[in-house]
Amino acid sequence: MDAIILAILIGLIPAFIAQGKGKSFVFWWIYGALIFIVALPHSLIMKADQQYIEKQQLSEGMKKCSSALK
Repeated sequence: MDAIILAILIGLIPAFIAQGKGKSFVFWWIYGALIFIVALPHSLIMKADQQYIEKQQLSEGMKKCSSALK
């Protein structure tokens, strides 16, 4: 029982990292809980979803710089 609780808690680490990069928290939480040793490095080296992050920033009130439109 303790191992299951530990797996559930340790799966949160790659899930939070992936969520910050615009990925699904639930998917990465399950992935991290099942195979943490693979999910953690995967979440650290993957690229961020730039469209998602840009949309998130715009919804928070940030504005797009005109020089970034090139």
